[in-house]
Amino acid sequence: MSQRKRDNLHRSIRLLLGVAVIFLLYVLVDFSTTENTETESTSYRIELPPLALNQPYFFRVAKRQIVIVRRGPGLNADQYLVAYANGTQFGCPLQPVEDHRLKESCSSAEYDYSGQPVRSSNRDADFSALRIPVYNFCDDFSCINLRM
Repeated sequence: MSQRKRDNLHRSIRLLLGVAVIFLLYVLVDFSTTENTETESTSYRIELPPLALNQPYFFRVAKRQIVIVRRGPGLNADQYLVAYANGTQFGCPLQPVEDHRLKESCSSAEYDYSGQPVRSSNRDADFSALRIPVYNFCDDFSCINLRM
């Protein structure tokens, strides 16, 4: 092997070793930093008025619309629906309609007061149940704690 080829080989090996060392340093620095990659959630405490049976109560928290319904007799007494007040078909705001239902304002999607979609034979669209935030009520149901 000629001297020139040998020098080129040594130069190539040094270059590859340099790139490997730089890559190794990058990986070590990347793994040694302790950044919190999870999104941090914020807690909100919202005072509630006395909730009437089977009447949706809408309010806004952190730019998100929430609906609460205290379900009355015939609809699993004294249970509550707490959900984001956006439908799941197109994501439009919900509005109350008769027969204890919530309807998405821009589509035919309807939900009962348990947050489940109401299926109809003349509707071919498939959509899921309403999304539920992380929450808990105060002991006397005068406030709700939400985590978003």
